[in-house]
Amino acid sequence: MENATILRLSSLKNNPTKNNNNWNNKKRILKAKFTSLTDADLRFENGDKNAMLSKVQVRLGITQDELSSILASL
Repeated sequence: MENATILRLSSLKNNPTKNNNNWNNKKRILKAKFTSLTDADLRFENGDKNAMLSKVQVRLGITQDELSSILASL
């Protein structure tokens, strides 16, 4: 996964309340843009961002770079 995306997502741990709201907004946007995504696809299981990002990538049939670009645009 592209380092910038991982760093952005890893920052979610720094301020849980603010970042939780930010991630919830991003999830809402992603689900509206990509209707095949589910809450389960966008859930951090045991804090494993990489597994979640891989799941989203496979679900959307896109490359890591494409997913990084999408996340960066949010």
